[in-house]
Amino acid sequence: MDLINPVRKFVLGVHYSQEYLCVEKESFQHAFKTMLLDEDKGLIADVSEKHLLLGYKPVLIGIPLDETAYLAVKEKGTLLFTYQGKKIAELELEKIFSKSTNGSAFVLFQSLNGKHQLISKFYQRLNNFRERLRRKKEGNIFLEKNLYDQVRIGYAVPRTISMVTVSDGEKFNLFPTDLHGSINQDYYVDSLRIDGNAGKQVESAGRMIISEVDAQFFREAYSLGKNHMADLQLPVQFPFSDIHSEKFNLLIPQHAISYRELELERTKDFGIHRFYFFNVIHQKKIKTESLTLAHVHRYVAEWRRKNGIDTNYLIR
Repeated sequence: MDLINPVRKFVLGVHYSQEYLCVEKESFQHAFKTMLLDEDKGLIADVSEKHLLLGYKPVLIGIPLDETAYLAVKEKGTLLFTYQGKKIAELELEKIFSKSTNGSAFVLFQSLNGKHQLISKFYQRLNNFRERLRRKKEGNIFLEKNLYDQVRIGYAVPRTISMVTVSDGEKFNLFPTDLHGSINQDYYVDSLRIDGNAGKQVESAGRMIISEVDAQFFREAYSLGKNHMADLQLPVQFPFSDIHSEKFNLLIPQHAISYRELELERTKDFGIHRFYFFNVIHQKKIKTESLTLAHVHRYVAEWRRKNGIDTNYLIR
């Protein structure tokens, strides 16, 4: 396993070959605190446990807020990542969408610019120059200029990789998603590429299952990423368990920890992403001892290595 490579460290300033490193979310200690600041850098709320990364072109941050914090949000703001009181990274934000109901609110921000100290400025420039020289393959999404650093900052804290089950009643698809999260107990959002088959299948079905999975499912979860562009297939083609969801009677993937049954309410497009807003019909915990699959960017792993923070990375 090519985990630590001294040549890569010398040339690019990072030891890790994989750009995104899987982790056990609950055992990821000493994570950055994340604060939402107003236009004057005043604190609105600690959003460490509830802000959502929902897009990467552009970078989109969704934040559920209580009514008091919501009223403090203006058109501009900052998402600040700190460790022991020291600024590590920040995203400059602009509000593009908000919704307030029954004492709670959801605000969607677009990131305009990002700055970080995860690796040195020299290696930041060198890595960005290298990315500009890379051959652009047809069908891939390329993040140019500061946008790539904004994405890296977006993955400065663990993002849960969940599995989506969608079906037309006979055939299925199973694919991972990490641009998602709870708006509140009854409302959920997932973000998928507009041009992908996965989103079209969700729209056609009008419902889906989203399952948190054990971190030991990391290899299978990554291998199923290709299914965002796949057609529906017979269920034997997927690593499903023998568990069916209680309301929709759809199959749950192997190593599922919990699941939500979601009914589509509406969609909204932002950049290359289509947001799917769902009503939560039912949710259930299956296992209590498992650790949840998530991942972080390798810049974060490099910062943690440099600062002596032991972390169990799951190397594919």
